[in-house]
Amino acid sequence: MMNSLPDLSGSSSEGLRKRALQNTDHCQSAVDTAIGSTPRGKVSVSWHIGQQHRLDFASTGNISLTQRDIQHLSAHLPGFKPQPCNSDQTLVTVEHVQTTGHAVVERRNQSVQVMAPDNDIMPDTFPHLLYGACRVEWLRRKLFPVHAACIGDARGCYLLAGPSGSGKTTLVLEHARQHRTLPERKIISADKTLVRFTDDGQLKAIAGTKTISVRNHDMPQWEPVVSAGVAEAGKSEQFLTSVGDRTHFQLPSDYYGDPESEVPIRDIVLVKLNDNFMEKTLTAESARHQLFTLFLDKQREDVLIGDHNAVLDGTVPHEVKDYLAEKLGDYLRENGRQTRQISGSLQDVYQSIMPTLSMDVQPALTGKKKR
Repeated sequence: MMNSLPDLSGSSSEGLRKRALQNTDHCQSAVDTAIGSTPRGKVSVSWHIGQQHRLDFASTGNISLTQRDIQHLSAHLPGFKPQPCNSDQTLVTVEHVQTTGHAVVERRNQSVQVMAPDNDIMPDTFPHLLYGACRVEWLRRKLFPVHAACIGDARGCYLLAGPSGSGKTTLVLEHARQHRTLPERKIISADKTLVRFTDDGQLKAIAGTKTISVRNHDMPQWEPVVSAGVAEAGKSEQFLTSVGDRTHFQLPSDYYGDPESEVPIRDIVLVKLNDNFMEKTLTAESARHQLFTLFLDKQREDVLIGDHNAVLDGTVPHEVKDYLAEKLGDYLRENGRQTRQISGSLQDVYQSIMPTLSMDVQPALTGKKKR
């Protein structure tokens, strides 16, 4: 069994970092459970991702997956669970063939084969490789991995869109802090939200990333949030893991919306944390132009493999882009729809999105159950 995260009350950020490293080193048994009893060097594993899909990965290399690797995957892949469901259908299969030469990448129908040395994909390239493979297959199915967090309460859910560094994670952590006194406030996704357009013009979140990634130098600000979540009635099953200059963790399950539900998106907000408050309502066309690339997650379109020039090409069929342009435009032009662009301090931006509600408002944040 993996060591659960201890009570962090009064812990320093250096203490958090040390515990993250300790958890990385002492949790292999649960990872072995997740990947089966496959011997080292012959990895074969399946994970649940997205909505009723499965990601299959196999390697002939000398690869050993750690809790840090698994936690990193859950920060990149919406809907990630260590164990697939019996009803899951394969979204994509990624095969790694160990070689000593230059890396070569081949994409076939619903499969990606990478021929490369182990250290070209492990550990840093690994989550990007798997996400890149999944991204193309999701888009082909007209499911969109939006570079956006998603938070909500009794009034509905809000997609917080913006490039890396815009403050999405900080807003999610503030939402987690608010959850302690307003429990109807839930996190749907911490960074990447898988969405679909319905036939009647709605936009629904169908899966999200639960793992929260915070830069180590920002951890002192959020230690009370992490500590409080850990201490709540023994409900914590999350772990701190360290990846580069970041710490990854999950909060207890009651901080998140129902993972088996499709949740309608009430509004989309383009966010940016800075020193100057500004809020404006965008025209439908202006919003569509800014959101189009975020819905395709163009920032992570192509994946470089290790130190070589091999590239996993993330180009998608033009019909997918045509579909998105049409559906996104229809959604944004709907009567009463407002897409806002909000910048400013954490307090000002969060309050503009999530004004304080009465504690009397208590309906659960759930949507239509997936079938």
